[in-house]
Amino acid sequence: MKITFWGVRGTFPATGARFVRYGGDTMCIEVACGNERLILDAGSGLRNLGEKLAADGKPTRVHLLLSHAHIDHLIGFVQFAPLWRPDTHITVWSMGGSEDDPAAAAKRLLAPPFTPSDASDFPAWIEWKDAGVAFEPAPGVKVTPFPVNHPGGAAGYRIDYNGRSLCYVTDHEHGDVTADNLLANVAKGADLIIYDATYTDEEMRGRQGWGHSTWQAGMRLRDASTAKLVAFAHHEPQRVDDDLDRLAYAAARAGANAVFAREGMSIDL
Repeated sequence: MKITFWGVRGTFPATGARFVRYGGDTMCIEVACGNERLILDAGSGLRNLGEKLAADGKPTRVHLLLSHAHIDHLIGFVQFAPLWRPDTHITVWSMGGSEDDPAAAAKRLLAPPFTPSDASDFPAWIEWKDAGVAFEPAPGVKVTPFPVNHPGGAAGYRIDYNGRSLCYVTDHEHGDVTADNLLANVAKGADLIIYDATYTDEEMRGRQGWGHSTWQAGMRLRDASTAKLVAFAHHEPQRVDDDLDRLAYAAARAGANAVFAREGMSIDL
């Protein structure tokens, strides 16, 4: 299993020289399981991933797993280059039952007035599926969706393949005992947790109810779940490279096996 970060920013893309090292694109993570490709969220980072896939010149088959309907997790879909190729097969998965349906929101983005073309006009073959309970998008690849604590509802995903496991936890606010216990159980023994670290514990004092978490809570989750590594993402859009460096240093001092994700970073499990 190979994980590549194409977008690690939250809420809104960040631009300028102060955001070069960690990147300014919003959440999009590529997960390669053998010959199968899963994509976690369609943030603005999906644009660069799409350009890479289109440049390969090969038929594109991907499974796109959407966490929720907020625009920072969908905005890259309208600029995903493989949409304009007839040899593309995109299966879009989203967890039903949330207040805001991410599949419905994505379909609206692919239609006027947000884009000149209707979703049915794209050459690509797009399938829309309800993630529901645990499912296998491809033989040997198991995906387990689970709810996280976020306004309007959101989903996290655990991916298991070939004895390795990844737990994707974006847009989760820690502090709800039931939700946190569920999360620790789902992430039990994971090789990698990708965790929402928008804020610090100190900053959270004035941001309860906003639906995000902290790197310190991510460290606690790593310990509670006995996960091997935690990668922090969904960086606050105004947090510049130097500030993220300081947080990464603080996390390293607090304990091993924790990294702050950057665009272009890859992790082999």
